Amino acid sequence: MNTIYIGIDISKDTLVVAYPSLDEQFSSAKFTNTPVGIHQFIKTLPAHAHCISEATGSYGLLLVYYLTQQQIPISVVNPKQSANFAKVLLSTVKTDARDATMLSIYGQKMQPQPYVMPDDKVMQYKQLRVLLRQLKKQLSALSNLEHALSFHPKQQSTVQASLQRMLTSLRQEIATLEGEITKISEDEFKHILKLMTSISGIGKKTASALIMATNGLKNFNSAKKLAKFIGVVPTIKNSGTSLKINGHISRSGDPELRALLYMAACSAIRCNPACKETYTRLKANGKKAKIALVAVMNKLIRQIFAVVKNNTPFQKSFVPVRNI
Repeated sequence: MNTIYIGIDISKDTLVVAYPSLDEQFSSAKFTNTPVGIHQFIKTLPAHAHCISEATGSYGLLLVYYLTQQQIPISVVNPKQSANFAKVLLSTVKTDARDATMLSIYGQKMQPQPYVMPDDKVMQYKQLRVLLRQLKKQLSALSNLEHALSFHPKQQSTVQASLQRMLTSLRQEIATLEGEITKISEDEFKHILKLMTSISGIGKKTASALIMATNGLKNFNSAKKLAKFIGVVPTIKNSGTSLKINGHISRSGDPELRALLYMAACSAIRCNPACKETYTRLKANGKKAKIALVAVMNKLIRQIFAVVKNNTPFQKSFVPVRNI
């Protein structure tokens, strides 16, 4: 029997589901986005169902979890992919039911791979990362406020004392969270962490973030796909004679992970021979420093992928021979 692709539009409170029929028509139903509602939805699924939803962060996590527990395949697609697919079909209607229908059609046409649920520790880590990111934003905002108020001619002692208490508390919480994140990496992914940190320029913080963001690289079969996921591949617009643009990197992934890799690249150009060679060569060819560092980021990604997939620590003395 052929796979039946079920489109699901997810919101904070509801799931709107599109069911295809044999005559290429669609029926829809609405369920609450709760454990009870999700189990009611699962009971309506036909045999050989394959669910399709967009990536919606925390709102879709419960649905994905229960479906994978029931061994029902679900694909989680990038919203840009589904939005562009709707444009290709010249869709002019924007409703929850229509969005679910579009996801069902997308599944039929594109047949995306099922989503692989991360390990429990990875999900715990992601919660820690979300909280850590928010605390760092608060720390930055309060630090800026403290600096701005320090120029006030009539500084208020209560305000300054309150700011100092909050800043101290935030720094302590951030240090605690970072320690917990590193501990999870060391406990659950000790071997992969050791492989990644064998690369000159890659520290525990960068390696931990990469491990958790990629589920230990389990979902990637090439370094190129890993680079695309992180968002460091260049975009190119070249059409006819008038449009020739070398765009910026795609920035499609986690900005904090890219920032960590950028700092790792800055370190690698001093202590990683292959990265140093790449950076020096590109600078000598007239490339800007930032462009050369992005190339080093890609070099590091290839090194990370190689050591993990080959299960071999990085050899600092090894420098690949370039073809002349």
